[in-house]
Amino acid sequence: MNCLIAISEFPFFCVDLKDIEAVHFERVSFGIKNFDMAIIYKDFQTFKHINSIPREQLDQIKAYLNEIGILYSEGVVPMNWNAVLT
Repeated sequence: MNCLIAISEFPFFCVDLKDIEAVHFERVSFGIKNFDMAIIYKDFQTFKHINSIPREQLDQIKAYLNEIGILYSEGVVPMNWNAVLT
């Protein structure tokens, strides 16, 4: 209940919600079937990148993040998070 997990595809992961600062959705554009999601941790140095999430799930993920109080943003281009967070 207090974590975000992915167990349908490898590599599996579990992220504690209290460790997440923000989420950024990448490649969000009309007509694109998949998007990516970057989870930025509170230390502002580490992140988790999830690729190729079906576009149909975007609104559901946004609603969930709103419900639990995690900020999110979105953009059309992928970000170089290693460069942004250093």
